[in-house]
Amino acid sequence: MNIVLPLLEEIIKHYPEGRAFVTKTVEELLFKGYYLPFIEDVASFLIMNLTLSEEFVQDMLSQLLPPDMWDFHFAFYRDIARNGTVDGPYLVGTGEDDPSDFGRIHLWHGESMHYMEPWSSEECNAINGTDGTVFPPFVDTETLLYTFVTD
Repeated sequence: MNIVLPLLEEIIKHYPEGRAFVTKTVEELLFKGYYLPFIEDVASFLIMNLTLSEEFVQDMLSQLLPPDMWDFHFAFYRDIARNGTVDGPYLVGTGEDDPSDFGRIHLWHGESMHYMEPWSSEECNAINGTDGTVFPPFVDTETLLYTFVTD
């Protein structure tokens, strides 16, 4: 394995995506994803030059990469398992006027309540908190954090 790491580092140096900074659109970075050819080339290198089986390399990649990168694309919020579905729209606080409002979901599909059976109380059906990926600044270990999950 000591010989493989320097070879992989050398491969990565030859790709713009292997650098610390890349220029991509917001859509590419966040949702759509952008192609990472060096990951595919590393897989090909392992198969061709180290004579590893394709199944072994695919299994190794599936353990090292999240499922939404198995097609050699990356985005922060790319989730191909959801099949392109969206559960929004949301109205979310920016924290501009009040930092404690940052990330707080105010409305989901234009509603401030999410009625689901068998819950009948307003407390259970309230849209309260964030989506769990962000929280307001200045929270401490005593702060009670709420998350809103649509289903």
